[in-house]
Amino acid sequence: MFASRYRVLISALLAVLFVSGVTFGYAAYRAHQHQEMLRQEQIKKEHAIAQQRREVLDAFGVIVNDLVKTLAKQAGAYRKKRIILFHSVEPINFETPDYAKESYQMFLQSVVPSLRASADEMISTFARADKKAEEALTRMPEDMRDDLRQKWKNMTRAKMDAYISFFEKEDKLIEAHRDLIKFYVTHSQHFTISDDLKTVVFDDQKDAKREKELKNAIKLLQ
Repeated sequence: MFASRYRVLISALLAVLFVSGVTFGYAAYRAHQHQEMLRQEQIKKEHAIAQQRREVLDAFGVIVNDLVKTLAKQAGAYRKKRIILFHSVEPINFETPDYAKESYQMFLQSVVPSLRASADEMISTFARADKKAEEALTRMPEDMRDDLRQKWKNMTRAKMDAYISFFEKEDKLIEAHRDLIKFYVTHSQHFTISDDLKTVVFDDQKDAKREKELKNAIKLLQ
């Protein structure tokens, strides 16, 4: 009888141990599963952030490339257009007083507005690029935003300052050409044009001296 009770106790104990083992094993499994789920979520989060950063950096790369290409195209177009500035003071344009007046009006009404419009368009290109850059920055993780914004500002400020300096000098060059053309208009009754149409021949040497001074002013700005 004692042996029978002993076997019952042993069986009960084994049953308890088995249930405890199963319970502990399941709890450990669940804990491991939870940790794995958290790890996978963290990996997904890190991948999402990395992907977001790549996308914004790619977007910035496009913006920078577009800015450089647009400015290069506009600068090329401006260089071609500004050739007319030098043609505008060729002696053939002042062969008669009427030609001189027409050349002056064309310079004021067409040449100058066209060149300044091109300059304004190039400067406004920076404003459009800034707007696109700021839109891209709003999608950038905060820990990168300030650094990238500062790098963008430094780059565009340096480029814009260079263009502004160039067009300030260019504006002086335009004014120097205007002064020379106006001089030809006001003295159109007192000179002739050489047979090869390349030289203005003044009646008074004082006028010839003044013409040389005005031409030198242009050369200093070129």
